[in-house]
Amino acid sequence: MEEQLANGNDGLSWRVKIRRIPDYIKEYCANCSLVGFSYIANHNLGRDSIHLNVRDHLGFIIFPERYLVDKLTDNCQTTTECKECANCPLDGYRQLSSWFSLNCSDIFNECSFSGKSFNCCQYFLPMWTPYGRCFLLNSLQNNNRNSKNWLPTIIDRNDDTELKLVVNQSVRVDILNEEDLPNPTLPSVNFLSVLGKIKTIKFYTESMVNDPEIKGFPPEARDCNFPDEVLTRSLFKAHSFSACISDCTRIYQMERCNCSLYHFNPFNDKRFPDCDYDGYLCVEKLGLISSDMQMMKKHMDTMPTCECLPSCTEADLKNIYSYDELDAPGSATLTISISMSMWPAFQFRRQSLRNKLDIIVSLGGILGLFLGASILSVIEFIYYFTIRATNNLRINSRNVDT
Repeated sequence: MEEQLANGNDGLSWRVKIRRIPDYIKEYCANCSLVGFSYIANHNLGRDSIHLNVRDHLGFIIFPERYLVDKLTDNCQTTTECKECANCPLDGYRQLSSWFSLNCSDIFNECSFSGKSFNCCQYFLPMWTPYGRCFLLNSLQNNNRNSKNWLPTIIDRNDDTELKLVVNQSVRVDILNEEDLPNPTLPSVNFLSVLGKIKTIKFYTESMVNDPEIKGFPPEARDCNFPDEVLTRSLFKAHSFSACISDCTRIYQMERCNCSLYHFNPFNDKRFPDCDYDGYLCVEKLGLISSDMQMMKKHMDTMPTCECLPSCTEADLKNIYSYDELDAPGSATLTISISMSMWPAFQFRRQSLRNKLDIIVSLGGILGLFLGASILSVIEFIYYFTIRATNNLRINSRNVDT
């Protein structure tokens, strides 16, 4: 009995557990803010092995892509019978993520494009995405081309196309179109790399060009939406297929659980309240913790307002070359080099086979061929029996009066 009280349930003495507290905190909250440390202290995190489940729960809240099926319930049921143990937070997940997420200055060390250095935190802007809090460069979702935070990327063919980043953390990088969002279930050029390495990646792009008259056709006819054609139900600033899928996920969460996960509401629109713990459990039962394309297809029949069209301007991005090499011994940074393997040699073009003028010309040709008439003849025919007839009646009535 005395041995059980001294060692606890896991066989470790309390002295060993106390000595491990700094390791637990350091492991979970590297570069954390003072508010984050305060939260750990006030909620007894890091004191017992049972708190690993609570930290796993917090890790999922901050990094949604770490979600494992049914892990949300398993993590938080283990502490309900222990009054002195740390408990899973039941609400305020957006605020928790703000406290514990790294700032731009914690991640970026150096940035350069085409051999010219630039201020990383001026151009990499934060935003809530299906991956949690991400930093986006030249994205229409949280920036615009006329902003001082839009990095000029127009270069000559003889210039170097390399984007070089030196970061202080292991990171995941997604290369996307300017209207797209990172999404765990949609294909993209992406990679995950760790500290102490030099990561080199080369990609190739085939752009999409639209003829000016394409904008005049309805989206159903051209089978796409332009980035500025944002749907009324969307919370994002630009249309893309990935943004539409995120909107549909949020809408279905709201319909079934009366709340949505905070990272699907990037600008904290108060019309869509964030889910608390019970809301997360409800969403977990639906299988919609993440915006899974396969799960969304199952619900499309019950969501008639969520038909997602691609963007009219999205380019086709392909990963051509990826290579990892070790940095200098003892290096505490990660160097990332991203560049195009070659200048685009092909592009897709969306053009209309017939516009309104073509229809008028074709109609005139058919009338001339079969009736010996033209569009001008039709106009004269209408004019003769409407305007001309009306004027003749007026003239005759005036003559009668006189």
